[in-house]
Amino acid sequence: MKISKDRNVKIMKTYDKMTHFENSTENFSSFQQFLDSRQYSRNGVKRYEWIFGKTFLSTGGKSLLQNIVSQLKLKAGEKVLDVGIGLGGHDFYMAEVSEAM
Repeated sequence: MKISKDRNVKIMKTYDKMTHFENSTENFSSFQQFLDSRQYSRNGVKRYEWIFGKTFLSTGGKSLLQNIVSQLKLKAGEKVLDVGIGLGGHDFYMAEVSEAM
């Protein structure tokens, strides 16, 4: 994924505006509460999608996912265990293209 210099500047400006958990004056009772109310809030997810692409919360986007899944050579009925963190978009993609479970 090639990112232009202008987009890098926009990303850094957006990053500078974000409130960081460590410096926050808000009182979160747990890290999970922070994730639920900030990191994976509607605006938090939109921010990730703006940076990484629609439905993606991490680097690489769809092209990286397609590359990885093609190397797995999944077959219909095979099971995949996702031990990562996220919304499960990768899992839905794998199930769609390979009929894996």
